[in-house]
Amino acid sequence: MSWPATPARRAGGARKPRRHPEQDLQQQVVRHLTLVVPPPPAGPVWFAPDPGLPPYVPAGCSDQLRARILEHAAKIAGIRKSMGVKAGIPDLVFLWSPPFAIELKSLTGGVVSEEQTAMHAALESVGVAVHVARTIEEVEQALRDQGVPLRGRISA
Repeated sequence: MSWPATPARRAGGARKPRRHPEQDLQQQVVRHLTLVVPPPPAGPVWFAPDPGLPPYVPAGCSDQLRARILEHAAKIAGIRKSMGVKAGIPDLVFLWSPPFAIELKSLTGGVVSEEQTAMHAALESVGVAVHVARTIEEVEQALRDQGVPLRGRISA
């Protein structure tokens, strides 16, 4: 059976490549951190704050359905804001002495937004270092710069 050519599939059934470079990088970094960062107390407590993913609007859905999905997403965003979720929080937070955070950006086209720049400045004003990393090697360097012991490494 052959899949029809759609935005999700190409002719012949081959999958279209994903275009989520920052999400892919974060998943790779999290897998790497799980291997190389020792658990507390030898290493930091670290986590990724809830990213509040944008709503999924299926391709080809009606304008009415699209409007309902986006209306629901706006309600959820309002609830999240009322619960203290802030724009611009870095992708990874490390509770260490001193605490620090890492913002992940893709190699191609990843830029720090105005909200992120403002949040990074606010964090740094209270002693939280914020690193911007585009590769696992840059993440490792940030960890070493912060004095985190690593159980292994991928870079020289």
